[in-house]
Amino acid sequence: MGERISNCIPLIAAGFLLASGCRSISPGSGDSRGRVDNGFSESDIPVEAIAHFATALSYDMDGRSDEASEEYARAALKDPSYEPVVIESARRSIRAGEPDKAISVLEQSATRKEASGTIYSWLGLAYGQSGKVEKSIQANKKAIQKLPRSLAAYQNLSQIYLQNGRTNDVLAVLDQAAKQTLVSPDFLIDLADLNDRFGQTRSLGPELVKRRVIELLDRSSALNSENPIILQRLGDGYANAGEIEKSERAYLGLLERYPGSPIVRSKLADLYLRSANREKAVYQLKELAKANPTNGRTYAILGMLELDGNDITNAVSNLERALVLSPEFENVYYDLARANLGLRKSEEALKVLEKARSRFKDNFVLEFYTGMAYASMEKYADAVRHFLSAEILSKNQEQGSLHLNRQFYFQIGSAYERNGDPEQAAQYFEKCLELSPDFAPALNYLGYMWADLGIQLERARELIEKAVQFEPENPAYLDSLAWVFFKLKQPKEALPHMVKAIEKLEEPEPEFYDHLGDIYDSLGDRKSAIEAWQKSLVISDDPKVRQKLESGRVDSPASR
Repeated sequence: MGERISNCIPLIAAGFLLASGCRSISPGSGDSRGRVDNGFSESDIPVEAIAHFATALSYDMDGRSDEASEEYARAALKDPSYEPVVIESARRSIRAGEPDKAISVLEQSATRKEASGTIYSWLGLAYGQSGKVEKSIQANKKAIQKLPRSLAAYQNLSQIYLQNGRTNDVLAVLDQAAKQTLVSPDFLIDLADLNDRFGQTRSLGPELVKRRVIELLDRSSALNSENPIILQRLGDGYANAGEIEKSERAYLGLLERYPGSPIVRSKLADLYLRSANREKAVYQLKELAKANPTNGRTYAILGMLELDGNDITNAVSNLERALVLSPEFENVYYDLARANLGLRKSEEALKVLEKARSRFKDNFVLEFYTGMAYASMEKYADAVRHFLSAEILSKNQEQGSLHLNRQFYFQIGSAYERNGDPEQAAQYFEKCLELSPDFAPALNYLGYMWADLGIQLERARELIEKAVQFEPENPAYLDSLAWVFFKLKQPKEALPHMVKAIEKLEEPEPEFYDHLGDIYDSLGDRKSAIEAWQKSLVISDDPKVRQKLESGRVDSPASR
């Protein structure tokens, strides 16, 4: 307001009012280029109107807004033919929730034959706010007749119809606007936005709305505007409509003209993130980082993408930089902890999590990753403690059940098993399988745990066989299947699975050869058993395996 007022003061001193300088924009702004033709010169303005307007400006500068509004109204009533003042008065009344005051001024101005479409557009808005539906409809129709390439009246009219449940009339108004020719690119984009806005109210079908929006954006694009604002709005509109390629084309066209624009690169990065194009998103984010190396958000997103793409070393570097620049970004701490865990740097992960603990409230993610860190350090009692804390926090938080997924139950089950509590481990593995009955890691883990303990052997076999069905080439699952058959005193059935498991190994595993030796020994093939145990000892010197060789015997399956 201050800038607009200051631009008008010199003209008042000269005895003039400048329409373009003091005109309030919207809901109608002349034709598609924003021109208002009043049909008279400023020298025709009555002196009293000028005096009231000058007083209004003075009150505005003193911050006396209510008194200024009264003076604007008096100026408008003294000369209802001078539309900029009439519109300013109406705008203030409507904004103050006093549409009847606006109507009294606008109606006088609208009695003139030469009254512009902008006056009728504001009058339609005031009638609508006052609840005078039919008058609002008629005023807006008159505005459209006078200014068919100004969107404000179409918007007002369609809004009135929508509020009164007249969906077919809404479509008719939008169609009427869409049929206008020789319109500007921004008119078409504004109309596309209007269609989309009404679509969000669920009054119009989503597919119909999407089709209309894309058609209007295509028409705007075909006008080949070089205006950067138009190109950006096209990119935004296409992105919202899910037209990724067209949105990308608009943004890239803008980037060619303004290669150093961080806004455009940011929009491209967001577009690629939405379309799961990680490689292109990473490229744009790297360019953004070059242009603005102090933006922590850029490094945070870049690090997250690199982490998801298994580029863990670069992820750590960018996430660490993000924390230096923006230590208030909570999720970055957890991403960095996860990255350090991926590099087997458990102590570094714990340091990052302790920093998060000092800044933020305890929450599921913080406790879960702390549990993961302790588990990777083989401190399973600490891991269990933090996993349990995560479970309690999750249940106490809104939407907490979203965190208690199969991965959580699998991890806490693993920690319990390794902490020597198979009963609790089994309960959590069962919860995991309730959520995801086909989750092969849990099927195999629970089955192998029971097989190794020599309990629930038939159920263990069923679980492991199901895991093998999902991943028939997985050597760990094949080893589990061989082992459960061995525990079921079926070494003949165990042997082929054990041999295949060893064949599928990328790196030798001592436990596999230990199992193979036990199976051969159970079959009475002592020579093959000794060879298998010796291979196990070459890989890792296990006292239990050495004892089998030195004792000259192996415990029978029954004793296991």
